[in-house]
Amino acid sequence: MKINAGGMPVTPGGARGATSRGEWLPWPSRIVGLVVISSALLLTMSGLTAWNLRSQRVDVDWLVHTEQVRSQLSRVLQILVDAQAGARVYVLTGETSTLQSYRDATDVLGPEVERLEQLVSRNPGQRSLAEQLGVLARDLMAQNEALLRLARPGNPIRGREAAAGVPAQRLIAEARALLSEMQSREAQLLELRRGALERSRRNSAIALWATGNLGVLLIILVVYSTRRDQELMRRAERELATTLRSIADAVIATDMNGSVRFMNPVAERLTGWTESRARGQPLAKVFRVISEETRVPVESPAKHILREGRAAQSANDSILLARDGTERAIADSRAPIVNKSGQAQGMVLVFRDVSEARTAERALQLRDAELQIIHDYARFPIAHCDPQHRYLFVNRSYTERLGITPEQCVGKHIRDVVGESGYQSILPHIEEALGGRTVEFETEISYPGELGNRWVRCIYAPVQDTDGAVRSFVAAITDITEKKLAERELQRLFDAVAAADRRKDEFLATLSHELRNPLAPIRTAAQILASPRLAPHQLQWAQNVIQRQVRNMALLLDDLLDITRVTQGKLELKKELVTLNSVVDAAVEAALPLIDGKNHHLTVNVPPESITVHADPLRLSQVLSNLLTNAAKYTDPGGHIELRAARQDDALTISVKDDGIGISPGSRERIFEMFSQVKDIADRSDGGLGIGLALVKGITELHGGTIDVKSEGLGRGSEFILHLSTVAAEPAALPLEKRPASSAI
Repeated sequence: MKINAGGMPVTPGGARGATSRGEWLPWPSRIVGLVVISSALLLTMSGLTAWNLRSQRVDVDWLVHTEQVRSQLSRVLQILVDAQAGARVYVLTGETSTLQSYRDATDVLGPEVERLEQLVSRNPGQRSLAEQLGVLARDLMAQNEALLRLARPGNPIRGREAAAGVPAQRLIAEARALLSEMQSREAQLLELRRGALERSRRNSAIALWATGNLGVLLIILVVYSTRRDQELMRRAERELATTLRSIADAVIATDMNGSVRFMNPVAERLTGWTESRARGQPLAKVFRVISEETRVPVESPAKHILREGRAAQSANDSILLARDGTERAIADSRAPIVNKSGQAQGMVLVFRDVSEARTAERALQLRDAELQIIHDYARFPIAHCDPQHRYLFVNRSYTERLGITPEQCVGKHIRDVVGESGYQSILPHIEEALGGRTVEFETEISYPGELGNRWVRCIYAPVQDTDGAVRSFVAAITDITEKKLAERELQRLFDAVAAADRRKDEFLATLSHELRNPLAPIRTAAQILASPRLAPHQLQWAQNVIQRQVRNMALLLDDLLDITRVTQGKLELKKELVTLNSVVDAAVEAALPLIDGKNHHLTVNVPPESITVHADPLRLSQVLSNLLTNAAKYTDPGGHIELRAARQDDALTISVKDDGIGISPGSRERIFEMFSQVKDIADRSDGGLGIGLALVKGITELHGGTIDVKSEGLGRGSEFILHLSTVAAEPAALPLEKRPASSAI
């Protein structure tokens, strides 16, 4: 049976009370229509009332504004009169005490005129008059200042009286005329705005009256509709109760608090409660259910259904305890009773006695478990073991994986097959499965023989008899070694990508900083060059700044291009026979400005004999200058830097050593990585992108050499050692640089 929104049963032929086209709508539909129309009108009138109230607030604000303008006009006029009067009295009498009123009026006249202009800024006509008034006020103040100058000692009183007359009075008259015109316009605006305010108040009163009447009508309609629906609901409940008493299953209905409202005769028989005694009692007291396996009381279904608002079924091991203590296996289903908005107002519980069916089901479950054990799971190893951890059955995949036959496995202890180490790793999961729980886990097992260490995913499921006791367990095993190795490799790659991405972000931030640094002095120099009164020394200074900063930016971009070519294998070396002395000289010359700038002491030690290498002289000197520059950056002012070269057979070793801040042991491994800037020394540097040492390493390897770094730790200095091959050459083949065996700068 279906229940409609009004609580009435719905018959298969259609809704009761349906009408054909052209007939009047049913009375409930007309009530709903009236409620909807009244609600719409109520909302419309409420909006109209709100709009009128807002209009009143706007009109009141304009009235206040008009009064402020009129008051400000009067104040400006009074200030002009006071200023003129004070100036004339002083001119005529010559007494300085009469100047105070003039000075006071002069001080406030300008701000008050500006405030008047602000008040009328949205009125074009008034704004024009206010601007004219400002001009008159300034002219009047100029005239007053001229009058004050007549009050100098020696000027005849008659001359003063003549000068204090007509001009100032004319300006005052013009100002009065302007202010009068503005007062007249503001008076007209005041009348218009008072009329608008009165209309808004009248409309608001009408809207409020209509809204109140519509509200009363709506309340009457709602009360009538509610009472009628309650009567229909009571009638539907009586019809539903008659229906529920006639079905074969037990039925219990509750209210929204979980208290029993209805029981049919079947429910009375199974629970041992009569409907009259059970009515109003909590469902948990009437419908007492325990778990057949644990004998633990099951939570009242009313709490779950009323809280979740969804239908549900009970577990398969529910036991109903009747009032007299009788136990019955039951199957039940629960569903909420919801209102039109979907909120639970109660629940219906339907249950039946399934004691005989459950006994038959247990027998089928045991048979299915035995058949499942016998079944061979294709590629997946399967084992069936007893509570003493001995094999009862294994499939072909299990024995083939271990390299044994089923006969060599069945009857043996798990320890004898998988080894002591492997047995200990799975023992806790075996005990958990024998405790009655299905276990799924992953572990690494060290198998004996050639199988070795393997990662496996295992599922251990208990096998229970009809009494619920665990008689054995079944193990299903999947080898996931390759997956684990792939996960580790993927994690390693992910970490590497994350590290590279982090270094890239740090490099981009550093690059932005390094490219922005030269722009400030270039911008300053450009501003100086744009000056029309540029002195020769300023021109020279600006040109030097721009040239120096552009050179720095060019060097920075050259390093970026070089490291890009090195990483992409596109850097081509122009090798030739070159002497070590010439390479060292070029490197020292490039790094010397930074070394001298920090007052470092540079020592160069090279062998006295001529050493020839087959290399690109520009790139090799770039390597040494980068090492010298790096040493200068990370050494405190006044430090010591040593460049030393040594030859042994065909091997050439060049080292750059400093007594600077040094390198921590953990940082030496990544010091040559691209964009790498070690944090414990990056804060001590004078800038850089972190590509210098990566470029050094790349160019060195292109020459067939290697580079190492040594440091005893932070604060102990560092040493970079370059290993290259030498080439024997005739003394006259190349011009050799003449350098002493040891020199110091």
